Amino acid sequence: MEGKFIQQDFADIHNFVFVDEKLIEQADGVRKNFYQIEKYEKNPIIKTDRLWESYLPEFDCGYVYDPFYSSIVYNIEKEKYICYYQVFGRFGSYLCLAESSDGINWIKPELNQVFFNGSFENNIIKFLKYPALSIDFGCVVPNYSNEIDAEIVCSNFSKFDDKIYFQGITVAFSKDGINWNFHFPPVLPYDGDAHCLMWDPVEKCYLITTRSYQQYNVYSRLGMKRKRHIAISKSRDLIHWTPMVTILEPDEKDPENREFYKMFILPYGHGYIGFLQIFDVDPSLSRGPLEVQLTFSRDLIHWDRVGDRKPFIPRGEKDQWDSGMTLMTICPVAEGKELRFWYGGKEGEHWVASKGGIGTGKIGRDRFISWKTDSEGYIITCPLHISGIPEIFVNIKAPDGYVQVEILEDNKVISGCERENCIPVSGNHILAPIRFKNPLLRLSGDVRLKFYLKKAEIFSFKGNLTLPKKI
Repeated sequence: MEGKFIQQDFADIHNFVFVDEKLIEQADGVRKNFYQIEKYEKNPIIKTDRLWESYLPEFDCGYVYDPFYSSIVYNIEKEKYICYYQVFGRFGSYLCLAESSDGINWIKPELNQVFFNGSFENNIIKFLKYPALSIDFGCVVPNYSNEIDAEIVCSNFSKFDDKIYFQGITVAFSKDGINWNFHFPPVLPYDGDAHCLMWDPVEKCYLITTRSYQQYNVYSRLGMKRKRHIAISKSRDLIHWTPMVTILEPDEKDPENREFYKMFILPYGHGYIGFLQIFDVDPSLSRGPLEVQLTFSRDLIHWDRVGDRKPFIPRGEKDQWDSGMTLMTICPVAEGKELRFWYGGKEGEHWVASKGGIGTGKIGRDRFISWKTDSEGYIITCPLHISGIPEIFVNIKAPDGYVQVEILEDNKVISGCERENCIPVSGNHILAPIRFKNPLLRLSGDVRLKFYLKKAEIFSFKGNLTLPKKI
């Protein structure tokens, strides 16, 4: 089902990205490289410049307590990106809207919905509906269910005017992206502080990540210190959700004061990339810096911290608009050979009022982690299932070198699939075909790929391959 609002789909079980570090079982003569987002030099592209955003004209800046919790969809009819962002400052919390034709230059239209400071001329959405009492915005997602009469859906953690359902995550539905109807009671009672709502095109279900208060109870019973962590729930209809399952907690490699604040999940390639917001909290448990690292999972339950836990969206230098916090809760878009990301940022640390806004940046498509050599080396993958004549494509940088492929079975080269039969591939390509001098025969079963690199860098590969079911 496709309506007027869309987000791009990056899931592809045949596309193997090296952000899954378990893809490589053996490597020699190569090194692993991790890529951070390349920030736009004119960030932030959406900033606090209105009074209801806690803008202070005398200082020409805005002062907010949290970075903009935000979400972006594309409106096909308007041919515009629509950004929903929450501002929380001295006047309270509001959900606002901005529009853009290119994802960089944004306007804030007058919605004429909410009366503020003597006027309806603002971009505030009339978001809350009784008995919901507060805003803690999650994410906006297109409606993928034929059973829901809406074009777009969203989530919100709220306090409620109810003795039983006094707090929790609820969902809201909209036909135009402006006027929203809330579901009560909350679909996930009690859970939900700092959460994300997403769509999984692989399992055809909605996902919510948040903190599980059940897990907090486990900490308490075991006499352990309560820590922010990541739990997940799934739903096909947005109303009935599976029990929360804890999927990520700080471990012995993390500093003692590290906690996990939020995690946005992006179905990508053959698995899922998690954009994990880490929080190095001070003794008050409320202040400290936050920034985004990457995680990866093949099944949404078992997650690996990748890139040697380096930040994917690092905090800016001192006194920059994003030097205290970064946050990623927005689906990226493909622009040619690159991916454009949007992220929230703030100059101050958590719960410190300061300038904040939304920035953007890019990386090459699929180019999160690579294997590279300035001389010669190779990598060997884990087992992959193949059926048919091999069709392999590579994402590489090799302007002065090349990449070749061998296909192994039981760690032995299959006849006809030797390196000598593979035509070297050079240049800078997102999807370059691997060709062999002599035609290959049809294969069926589990194989490994051995990539030979000479002055080359490889980021991902694609083909008529899948992960064996038991991996």
